[in-house]
Amino acid sequence: MNRSVTKFSCSPAFIIAGAATALCVSPNAPQAQAQAAFNIAVGGQAPVSLTRLRCEYLQNPLGIDSAKPRLSWITTAPARGWMQSAYQIQVASTPALLQNNKPDLWDSGKVSSAQSLNVSYNGKALASGTKAFWKVRVWDKAGQPTAYSPAQSWQMGLLKGDDWKAQWIGTTLSRTQQQNGLVLPTPPFLRKTFNLNKPVRSATLYASARGVYELRVNGAKVGDEVLAPGWTDYGTRIQYQTYDVTSGLKQGTNAIGAILGDGWYSGYVGFGANRNHYGSETAFIGQLVVTFTDGTTQTIGTDTTWQNSAGPIEYSDMLQGEFYDARKVQPGWDTANFRNAAWQSAVVVPAPTQNILDVTAKLKAAVVNNTLTVTSGNDIGGDPAYGLVKQLKVDYTLNGQEKSRTLAEREVLTIPGPGETAGPLVIRSAEYGALNLAKKGPAVLVGTKDPAIRVTQELKPKGITQPKPGNFILDMGQNMVGVMRLRVQAPAGTRIQLRFAEMLNPDGTAYTANLRSARATDTYICSGNGVETWEPRFTFHGFRYVEVTGFPGTPT
Repeated sequence: MNRSVTKFSCSPAFIIAGAATALCVSPNAPQAQAQAAFNIAVGGQAPVSLTRLRCEYLQNPLGIDSAKPRLSWITTAPARGWMQSAYQIQVASTPALLQNNKPDLWDSGKVSSAQSLNVSYNGKALASGTKAFWKVRVWDKAGQPTAYSPAQSWQMGLLKGDDWKAQWIGTTLSRTQQQNGLVLPTPPFLRKTFNLNKPVRSATLYASARGVYELRVNGAKVGDEVLAPGWTDYGTRIQYQTYDVTSGLKQGTNAIGAILGDGWYSGYVGFGANRNHYGSETAFIGQLVVTFTDGTTQTIGTDTTWQNSAGPIEYSDMLQGEFYDARKVQPGWDTANFRNAAWQSAVVVPAPTQNILDVTAKLKAAVVNNTLTVTSGNDIGGDPAYGLVKQLKVDYTLNGQEKSRTLAEREVLTIPGPGETAGPLVIRSAEYGALNLAKKGPAVLVGTKDPAIRVTQELKPKGITQPKPGNFILDMGQNMVGVMRLRVQAPAGTRIQLRFAEMLNPDGTAYTANLRSARATDTYICSGNGVETWEPRFTFHGFRYVEVTGFPGTPT
C-alpha cells in the first residue's frame, strides 16, 4: 500500500495511506508560474519589469461577472525612486487585433496616473461569455514609455439570470439512509449524452451545486479544483464555476457527468451532529455553451433528460468521512458509449429562494392514507433563514375544500385536524422560512470570487508504527488538512479503514476524543481487480496521524 497526502488551499494537508496530499488555495495557482513581463532599460541598469497582470485579482480568469472588471499590474524597477507617471490599456476581442494595436473594445489612451491596481475597464459593454484580450504599457516620471506587455485575457460569465437556460436537477435516490444512527445519503451520479454535428471552435461549461460536485466530460475530470462551489450563504448567493472544455469535446456523440455530494450545504457541519443547515435536498446545475467553427452555437443544460443513479460512494461527509465500495463501480459511466437501463431520469428541483424553502414535495410525500402529521422546523428541509423566526405555511385541499394553515416552529400539523372530516387530501403548496419578511426572490448565482481549492502538495509518512496487531499508525510529521490516497491489491470485499487523529494515546493508538461527534473515518471496499488506487472526493480531515486497519499485509 502506497500512501500520499494531498494538501488544499489555505489549509495544511490531506493524507492518504502511504502518501499525503495537501490542498491549498494559492492566489497564483495554477497558472501563476507564467509571469507576463515586459521591460525597458534604465540608464544601463537592469530593465523595468511589469509583472503579475491580473483581472479581478486573477490571471486569465473565466466567469467574470463584473460589468467593469478591474485590471492590475506590478512594476519592478532596478533603482529606488522609480515612479509610474501614466498608463495605457488596450482591450480587443481577438489576439490578432490586440497584437496589431487595433483595440476594438477599449483603448484608454495615455492616462496620467500612478494607479496600477484595480483600474476599471471602461470600454464597450461586454455580453455574457465574451472573451477579452488586454495589454498595458506605462511611462516613467521622465516620460519614457515601456513596450506593451504580452497579452492577457479574461472571459465574462453569465451576467443575467435569464442567461441561465439550465434547470436545477436532483436525484430520485432516497435521502434518508442511515449509517450507525447518522443520516448519510448516497451521493448521486448524473449524466447526459449529446451530439455535436459540426467542428467545435470553443466550449465553456458553467456549473454549480447546492452541495459539492465533481464534473466529468468524456471520461475525464474537468478542472483541477475540489469541493466546488465552496461555502457561501446558499440562501443568498451561490458561486458558479466556469471551465474551458474545448479540448475535451469532439464532433459526434459526447457525454457529460457530475457527482454530487452533501458538502457544507446539507452535510454535518459544526457541533452537535446537526445536518441540513441550508437545505436537505442537494442539487446540481450545469450549462455547456458550444461555439462551432461556423460561428453558430449550441447550449446543453441540466434538465430531466439527464439521468441519475447510485455509484460506488455509499456516503461522503465532511465530518464523518467517505465510504467507497469499489465493487459497485460502473465503468465508463461518464463516457458516450455507456448503456445501463437502471439509470433513471433526474428530477427538476425548485431554485433556492432567500429566507424561504419550498417544501411542497416533502409534505406531499409525507401524506399517508389521506392524513398528514409533520412538525414545523428545520428537519423538514434545512434552515433557510438562520437566526430568524420561521413558520410553516401549508395550503391544502381536503374533501374538495381549499384550506390553509400556518404554524410556528416546533408546532405539530395534523390533517385532518380538529373539526375537519377525513377524506381526499391534496397538498397544493407548502413553504417554510421567515414568512413574515418580504420575499427576496431566488438566491443569486454569482461568478467565483476566490481562488479554488486545489491539491498543492503531497507528503509521505515520516514513520509507521503498529501499537496493536493489524493496527498501523502513520505519522505524517505535521498537523494538516487533507485526505489520504490508497493503493492496494487485495481480494474483493476486503475492507480497509482509515481513521484520522491529531494526537496519540499513551499506548500509541489514535486519540479521537477531541473530535466529538465527527467520525473522521474513510472506508474502502476492494474490488479485487488488480492494483487499486483511491482517494475521497467530498471529505477532508484535520490530522497528523492516520490509523489504518484491515490492510492485507504491512503498509509501506
